[in-house]
Amino acid sequence: MRGPSGPDGGRLRRCAALPALLFAAALRAAAATNAPTPLLLDGIAAEVGEARITIAETMLLARELAAARQIPVAEQAAKLRELYAEALESLIDRQLILRAYAALEQKLPAWMVDRRVEAVIEENFGGDRSRLVSTLNRQGMGFDVWRKRLEEEMIIASMRQQFVDQNIAVAPADIRAYYATNAAAFALEGPVRVGMILIGTRDGEGDAARLARARQVRERLLAGQDFRAVAGQESAEAHARNGGDWGYVEPADVFRREIAEALAPLKVGEISPLIETESGIYLVTKLDERADGVLPLEDAWGGVEAHLRRRETARRQAVWLDSLKQATTVRRYPLP
Repeated sequence: MRGPSGPDGGRLRRCAALPALLFAAALRAAAATNAPTPLLLDGIAAEVGEARITIAETMLLARELAAARQIPVAEQAAKLRELYAEALESLIDRQLILRAYAALEQKLPAWMVDRRVEAVIEENFGGDRSRLVSTLNRQGMGFDVWRKRLEEEMIIASMRQQFVDQNIAVAPADIRAYYATNAAAFALEGPVRVGMILIGTRDGEGDAARLARARQVRERLLAGQDFRAVAGQESAEAHARNGGDWGYVEPADVFRREIAEALAPLKVGEISPLIETESGIYLVTKLDERADGVLPLEDAWGGVEAHLRRRETARRQAVWLDSLKQATTVRRYPLP
């Protein structure tokens, strides 16, 4: 099954990705090498009110985006302007949120920031503050500057919680409507969940002995023994480790004709007759069957609800950021 997806949430993900990119990925990468951060020719990329965003910090985030997405180095140059534009919008959003916070005349308690600092040091530097300081020195950044940026990330998270994330509820009617209009998103890999046992030839075993053993296995299944347990004990087929479970498949597309034909008339839980082939003797069953090939609504409910919640979060954030932009002068400057 493909989970519900969509184009929504791009700006939300960009803004939410900043803490990890700026403070985790960058620090871990820098900690792994003694090479200094390369110098960039700098200039002004954008102005948000009186705050300035530099080309250097925008380019740094663009490179971190490329690294986080594992874009090959050979392809990064071709995508650099696209990544730069995305990074710049993230940094503009960041400044807009910080300006909105300043207007509230609030301040994070110092102890909260200190606790977060210690958590970052523990998570990324094994609790060794000196390793963090060494990494920052190689990047040409002082500890106080880094701490200030970490504080800003905490502010952004707090503002998102206050103005975006609170009280988001998804109505059951919306879940049903999305499910009804996006059936393709819930298509199963195949309508039948197949269980299979292969009775192969053991060393020194003749055809008659193998056939007798296959009949005994079938009798055990007809007597009510668990198919998965018997498959794990007796099957010579690769799925034996999973109890002979092939998952949901379309039998005609996956199995040889005689196996697919043996499966067709079975009801769930019924055991096929012995299917003799040159590669061995097969027994198959239907562990489950969904004739329409679509995940039922009750099984899809949680995934749809989460998807719609993310979409509503992205919509709210877009509206919120647009309102902040309308109240602030934002100037963007093209790259040289």
